[in-house]
Amino acid sequence: MLKNQRTNHEKVAAFSATLVLILLLILFLPGNSSAKVTGVCSNCHTMHNSQGGSEMQTGFGSTSGEKATLLRVNGCLGCHASTDSAEWKNSLGAPIVYSSTGVPSNPLAGGNYYWVMNTGDGYGHNPVEIGNPDGLSDPPGIPHSVTGGFDLRCSGGNTGCHGDRYLDDSIAGFHHQNEGGTLTTANTVANSFRGILKVKGAEDPDWEQAPASAHNLYSGATSPPDPDTVITCRACHDGFGTLPYDTISGFCGACHPHFHRLEPDMYEHGGTQNSGGQWIRHPSDILLPQTGEYNGYPTYSAEAPVGYTDVSDPTRATAVVTCLSCHRAHGSPYPDMLRWDYTGMNAGGGTNTTGCFTCHTEKDTGS
Repeated sequence: MLKNQRTNHEKVAAFSATLVLILLLILFLPGNSSAKVTGVCSNCHTMHNSQGGSEMQTGFGSTSGEKATLLRVNGCLGCHASTDSAEWKNSLGAPIVYSSTGVPSNPLAGGNYYWVMNTGDGYGHNPVEIGNPDGLSDPPGIPHSVTGGFDLRCSGGNTGCHGDRYLDDSIAGFHHQNEGGTLTTANTVANSFRGILKVKGAEDPDWEQAPASAHNLYSGATSPPDPDTVITCRACHDGFGTLPYDTISGFCGACHPHFHRLEPDMYEHGGTQNSGGQWIRHPSDILLPQTGEYNGYPTYSAEAPVGYTDVSDPTRATAVVTCLSCHRAHGSPYPDMLRWDYTGMNAGGGTNTTGCFTCHTEKDTGS
C-alpha cells in the first residue's frame, strides 16, 4: 500500500514538474516576449483624457491637441522617445528611437534620431514627428520631384515607413496584434517585419540591445526587383497592384530606386551596373560571394549584418547584401547614417576587420 502511494506521489510530482517546464517554455519562446504590448492599459490609454480633474498628458512632444485611439501621448515618439537617461527602452518597455536629452551610448538596430537633430540632416532620416521635417522636393535616388514637397513620416501614407503605405492610419492596432518572431508571410502589418507591410524578417525581441547575443534577421533576394515593372509610382501609389517588394532593400528602394536596380528602368534612370556589367553603385539584394575576399565573412556580423533569402533558415550560402548592411534605418553618428566612419576605411593600411573590411576581408591589407 505504501509503495503504491509513493508511486502515485512520484507520478504527480513528475507530472507537475513537466507541466511547469512546458509553461516556462511557452512563456520564453524566442520572439514572444516583445511581440505584443502587454501591461496596464492606462499606461498608454485614457478613457476621457483626464484624471482627478487634470488632463493626462505624458510623453514626448506637445501636451495639447487631439490624440487618436484614446492615447495619452502624441504620436509615435510619445512612447518611443526618451527624455531621461533611459538607453534602449523606457519605463513602458517601448524601444527608444530618439534620445532627446543626450548622446545614446547603446542605440538599437535602427539607430537613433539624436544625431539627425543634433548633428545634421545628413545623419539620418528626418520624419515630421521629431519636429524638424525636411520638406525635400524629393528624397535621394528618386526619379521625380514630389508635388508640394516630401515630408517623411514614421508610419502610414505614401511617405511613411511603418504600416501600410496605402493607408494613413494603418499602424493603429498593430501593437496589440503584432505577431513578432520569424515572419515569412508578411501579408498584414501585424505579421510583417517591424510592422513594415510585406517585408519579411526575424525580429530580435530586444531590438538588438545586445546584437552579439541576439539580432534581427533581414530578408534578402538574389537580385533587385525587375526595373521594367517596379517603378516608384507603383511603390507609393494605389492602383498599381500589390507592393512590389518583400525584402528590406526592396522597401528602401521604393523611395531610393536609383540605388537599388541592376539596370536602368523603363524611364532610363540609372541602375547599379554599366553596360559592361561593372558596378557603379554598391549592389544590394545580391548574394554575398563565398570566395575570394568575401570568404572571410562569417555567417553573421553585427558590424555589417547581411540578409538571408530564407530568414527561417539562415546560412552563409544564402547571405545577401542589403541596404542595412551599411546603413542604420533611423540615424547614426556618421554621415549618410552609415554604421561606421567611412573616412576611416583605409585600403592597404594594415589589419582592420571593421566597417567595409567586414565583407571585403582582404582589402585592408591591400590584397
